[in-house]
Amino acid sequence: MKHLTKLSLVAATAAAVTFGGSVYAFAGWIIDTPATVLEMTVAQVPAGNAPAVEAKNKNAEIAWEGSTVVAGVQAESYIVTRFGSGAPVVVCDHVTTTACRDKSVPQGTWTWKVRPVFKSWLGDYSPNSAALTFTKSPPTAAELVSATTPAVRATPDAPSTAPAGGRAVVTSPAPTVSATKPPASPAPEAKKEDPPPSTQESASAEPSASPSSPAEDKK
Repeated sequence: MKHLTKLSLVAATAAAVTFGGSVYAFAGWIIDTPATVLEMTVAQVPAGNAPAVEAKNKNAEIAWEGSTVVAGVQAESYIVTRFGSGAPVVVCDHVTTTACRDKSVPQGTWTWKVRPVFKSWLGDYSPNSAALTFTKSPPTAAELVSATTPAVRATPDAPSTAPAGGRAVVTSPAPTVSATKPPASPAPEAKKEDPPPSTQESASAEPSASPSSPAEDKK
């Protein structure tokens, strides 16, 4: 009985040592390192700066201040859009300068806005520029002479011709004629005729009267 008890104690001790060793071995594979924190800074592309505009003939000259994304980093390009009647129209697309020209602006009142671009990101629209009004230019002298309109109604003072093709050529009006009446030409000189015979000649031409008879004298 003592022998069995002693063997049991030895077996229990060996099991404890074996189990303890395995726990120790397993614990040796755990690496306890401090957590690594990754911090990322996300920069937002700012809105554009309101442009200054100036009308020159049929064009609009547009200029603005560049936009800064982060310290030391500028926007790479800009998009300029015209606003007014109808849908907005992009007039300068991804220009790398801070100025551009809107060519042949149509008739109406317009404003312009700028958007900065960095890589594939777009900033918001800038505030509106000042408003500019463009009117239709009067036709030039060349356009008046060779008008691409249907045949022009002819008048006595301004005759016109309309050749084939619908292009009418307007001629200049006839010069004004003075209303002064020209002097009347002198009447033709009357042909001189022979004067009528005198009374004397007429008397001599007539036959002489017969002498009165004595009987008539007595009466």
